[in-house]
Amino acid sequence: MGNQIQRQQEMYQQMMQESMRSYMQLLNTLPMAGQPQEGQQAFQQAFLQASEQWMQLAEQQQETFQQMSQQLLEQAEQQQQAFQQLVQQSLAAYMEHLRASR
Repeated sequence: MGNQIQRQQEMYQQMMQESMRSYMQLLNTLPMAGQPQEGQQAFQQAFLQASEQWMQLAEQQQETFQQMSQQLLEQAEQQQQAFQQLVQQSLAAYMEHLRASR
């Protein structure tokens, strides 16, 4: 689970870096006053693409968080069941020991 979390963090960092590069490119293409309409359209298209990338990143992070949360919940339930079995077995062994020593 720890390795998976680390891989997800690395993937997230890489995606953030790519998104920041796209955003910086977008800022470098800001239309100037009086720029031809083609330049403004190019800017709008670049802005739309950057916005879509950010939304995809947010959705992927939400899905990853939900998956990891579900996995952690399942792992906690398994640990709880294993602990309950251990306690029951220990109690049964102790009771058997008490009966045998009488």
